[in-house]
Amino acid sequence: MTMRPRGARAAGVVAVVCAAAVTGCTTTIPGAAHTLRTSPPSTPSTAAPPAGDGPSSGFITPTSLGSKLLKRDAVAETVGDAGLKPIQTYDKPDFSSVMQPPQCDYRAFPARSTAYMSSLLEGMAGEANSDDATGVLAAQVVSSWTTVDHPKMVLSTITGEWRMCPEGQAFTSFSNGDTTPWVSGPITTASEDRAVSLMTRQEGAAKSCAHVVTAYLNTVIETLVCGPGDTVAQASVIADGLVANLRA
Repeated sequence: MTMRPRGARAAGVVAVVCAAAVTGCTTTIPGAAHTLRTSPPSTPSTAAPPAGDGPSSGFITPTSLGSKLLKRDAVAETVGDAGLKPIQTYDKPDFSSVMQPPQCDYRAFPARSTAYMSSLLEGMAGEANSDDATGVLAAQVVSSWTTVDHPKMVLSTITGEWRMCPEGQAFTSFSNGDTTPWVSGPITTASEDRAVSLMTRQEGAAKSCAHVVTAYLNTVIETLVCGPGDTVAQASVIADGLVANLRA
C-alpha cells in the first residue's frame, strides 16, 4: 500500500542502518519526503521478526496492541489540532528514504531501529496522523516482545543510535526527488524507562519535533509529535495514555 502526501506536512515518522530483510509495504510520509521500503538500508543478517501473532510469553499479547492505541480525537486534543487525518499505519518495522549524513537516519522516525530486527519481536501496531494545513504530525507505535527484559535493551539501542547524530547536526532526507532539511536537537533520558530525541524540521515553517521512546512491561512505545507547541509534553502525554491503556 502506498500513501502519498497531499501537501506539505509534518515530518514523517528514523531509521537505522539495519540488518535483515524485511517485507512490507511502501509508504510515503508527508513533509519529511519519507518513503517506507521493504528492506533496511544496510547489510542483511539472519535475524528477522517473526510473522504473525504467535503466543506471547510476556504480559501484553501482540493481538491486543491495536486496541491499545489512542483514538484520533484524543491525540488531536493532545496536540491541539482538530484537523488530523490518518496517513499511515504500522504492523512491522519500516525502513526507507536516504538520509545524509546516513547516521542521522536514526533520529526522526519510529519503528526504524536495528533493535526491531530481533527475533524476540512479537508484534507491532501503530498509526500516524497529520494536518495538511498546519503541518502538525502525531504518531504512536507499540511493539510487544517475548520477555519483559528486552524492551529496556531496545530503549538502550535506540538512544545509542540517536547519539550517532549529535546535537546541532544538520541532515537531509531524500525521497522521490524531494528533500527535507533537519537539525538534530538534544537527547535526554527522562527516566530509566523513557528517552527523548528532539529535532527541528527546517522546511517551510520550522516545526519542533519530539520523538519519545518508553519501555513498559514487555512493550516498547514510540510517540512522535511535530508542531508549534510543547512537543515533548505532547508526545509524553500520548505515551502515558498508551501506558494507561496497556495497563487496563
